[in-house]
Amino acid sequence: MTEPATSGARTDGWARRAWTAALLAALGLAAVFSSSPYPVAVLALVVAIAGYREYARMTSLQVHFWGGILVAVTAGSAVLLVAAWEPPGSLWFLGAAWLGLLVGLAGLADYLRARPHSWLAPFGGAWVTAPVAAALVVHQRTAIEPAPFVANAVLLLLVPIWLGDTAAFFFGRKFGKHLLAPSLSPKKTWEGATANLIVCILATVMLGGSLGVPWPTSLAVGALAGVLGQVGDLFQSAVKRAAGRKDSGGMLPGHGGVLDRMDSFFVACVPCATALALGAPWLFHVKQL
Repeated sequence: MTEPATSGARTDGWARRAWTAALLAALGLAAVFSSSPYPVAVLALVVAIAGYREYARMTSLQVHFWGGILVAVTAGSAVLLVAAWEPPGSLWFLGAAWLGLLVGLAGLADYLRARPHSWLAPFGGAWVTAPVAAALVVHQRTAIEPAPFVANAVLLLLVPIWLGDTAAFFFGRKFGKHLLAPSLSPKKTWEGATANLIVCILATVMLGGSLGVPWPTSLAVGALAGVLGQVGDLFQSAVKRAAGRKDSGGMLPGHGGVLDRMDSFFVACVPCATALALGAPWLFHVKQL
């Protein structure tokens, strides 16, 4: 009697995971392909708010909650304000994004080092908001043509990471034997990590070719996405383990929270955007937000 119940629960879990993934992909791609700034701005705002809320709960930032909110909002706003003020073709917004990302990672690292007495932990909110703001700028500045639904370079910052994570999950479950970081995540394997890297590179090269990105630049972006995306995943695993949590939240049925799905993106986005901007600066041809 026990085995059918377990099998049924597992099937229901897979169904929830598949439906959630399909819905997220549909909403995300619809927003990304829209040439209007509003759908992707709303999506970015939801991700930023939900992500910070999960981070604050995991790290028990009730006492420093408003300080963390201030840091998170400042980091995201700085990227958008610099992008709004700078002249067309300038990439200084990436400097603001790097500053926010490094501040956020410093907050995460200090939480892991000194919990629960970390005074930098509220700064970790910038780890969420700075990359989201940078992706929003990339989306608005790299549209190929003025049409309702158009391709743009933010696809290179999102789709390869999504596909790489999916490849790592399935390939790791099927063929994984050698654990990648057993002290942080008992299920991640070197086989899954290798599949992640390969799929990230292939996806970026194919997408980059359709956008007119030189293959060496696409290769660099794909490699950064494959490596740093997994670093972000492990970083998030370390924070969850330190906080005594299995998932960052329960907003996404079958997947956990927003941080569980976006942790790879938060670390990889700004470096990948920088590589893209340096290797194909002509993509950033639009001055709008």
